[in-house]
Amino acid sequence: MKLDIARLADGKEVIFRESWDPIDYDLNVPGREHKSSLDVEAIVQRDSGIIKVKVLLRSLLCLTCSRCFKDFEQGLDKVLNFIYSVDLSEKKIELDDDIRGELILDYPQKILCKEDCKGMCPYCGADLNIEKCKCSYSV
Repeated sequence: MKLDIARLADGKEVIFRESWDPIDYDLNVPGREHKSSLDVEAIVQRDSGIIKVKVLLRSLLCLTCSRCFKDFEQGLDKVLNFIYSVDLSEKKIELDDDIRGELILDYPQKILCKEDCKGMCPYCGADLNIEKCKCSYSV
């Protein structure tokens, strides 16, 4: 997302909107895939050489639970804030790498379909959320 800041008046907010294809930004990995485009809205305000950017992100994710390995959908609704110090002669700011980096760093390491997911029996593979384990090992 390139923001044209050349004509931003001090103190006024300007809104930029884009729709990203997650594949173009290498955001999809196994177990964490976007089911829809990533809607990006940037609210930009200039204060002399300081540019304040509030970014609103929305998408639908298909995630795989780390315990039971079932796929589930979850909405992504995130707010990011950036502050840039720019030379008054600069005409544009590129946000793509900053947004992508924040998204990737914010993804959870352990994805759960629900907090109390019991997972699967490591011996017989039974989904412990649905049924009791029928193997001879105690879990």
